Amino acid sequence: MYDDSSEGRLKVFISDLTAADEATYRCGVNIPDHDLFTEITLTVNQVDHFPALSKASAIIGESVKLTCNFPEKHDETFTHICKENKEKICESISSSEKKRFEFSAGPAGVFTVSISNVSVRDAGVYWCGAETRDTHLTSVSLTNQHQLTPTMVGREGDSSEIKCPYDENHSTEIKHLCKGKCFTPDAQHIIRSDEAHVNNPKISVKNETELNLFTVTLSDLRAEDAGIYWCAVKEEFNLPIELMIVLKDALFTHEASVGGSVSISCKNVRTQTQRLFCRGDQPNICVRDGVRVSSDTRTSGRFSLTDETSAGVFTVNISNLTEEDSGKYWCAEETSGSFVFTEVHLHVTQETTTSQDEGESENPFV
Repeated sequence: MYDDSSEGRLKVFISDLTAADEATYRCGVNIPDHDLFTEITLTVNQVDHFPALSKASAIIGESVKLTCNFPEKHDETFTHICKENKEKICESISSSEKKRFEFSAGPAGVFTVSISNVSVRDAGVYWCGAETRDTHLTSVSLTNQHQLTPTMVGREGDSSEIKCPYDENHSTEIKHLCKGKCFTPDAQHIIRSDEAHVNNPKISVKNETELNLFTVTLSDLRAEDAGIYWCAVKEEFNLPIELMIVLKDALFTHEASVGGSVSISCKNVRTQTQRLFCRGDQPNICVRDGVRVSSDTRTSGRFSLTDETSAGVFTVNISNLTEEDSGKYWCAEETSGSFVFTEVHLHVTQETTTSQDEGESENPFV
């Protein structure tokens, strides 16, 4: 139960619903000489499969789309999205942030929520579904769960800034950056805000208390720097940021003809990884929406993947090429959520043939 005084509402959250939760409930307030209650009948529908948690990533400063199911529409039903807080209560998006959230209708029973200008503070778990309102009661049926992780893309040899915002009431607390969730046994300590001397020359820190921002700069990036980093203050404040690494000086360009085929060899830079090949303007979009083949799914239509372990490469073959196959692709390796990419450009063109000059005699003996 949550008393939302800002909206003048008493909110009751029921999670992990079962058929046994079907009942008639009453909610309201006690005031002198009066009891003001609203009666609510809760019906729990049985479904064959409840949507699993989906994971989405968005490059910081760009946008991301979350897909949600929507029950049968009627005049009093509205689309809804909320975000879990640390108490697992799904709070409505604040009015100051709502302008970055845009709803759009999709196929029957589906809508999408676009979040623009993604920042680290957007990291977390979102629920979306349908909201029904009447005079005294608002009910929300949340059917889709999305975990959003902001993403940064750095190139090998370059630098990346990991910006960690914190709440004003944490300004005097020690800030942490970890690889893996801070304060867990598997977390790798990177730096703390109170460390005056850093032994690793690749790392520099800046704590801007007036902006409530702790910034860590990682320089001379390497493949092993890829992974999920966590900004933390104590155990009560953890924000994940994904760092993807694009290998430098490893851009491959392939030319091919319509109707032909092409073989693209991708070098393995790490051992015991899942190999992926996908298409997209950005690496995170490629992995999320455009995986063609992988070491788990070795064939997909005209795409196939084979491992050449002794040569340290995996090879992707694309057959029956069309001009629409031209574009940007990525060879990717993934280990425990850590991604390393090689960029590939493919140009597919029509074969040109030389025709006889106009007016030239067709008799070869003339």
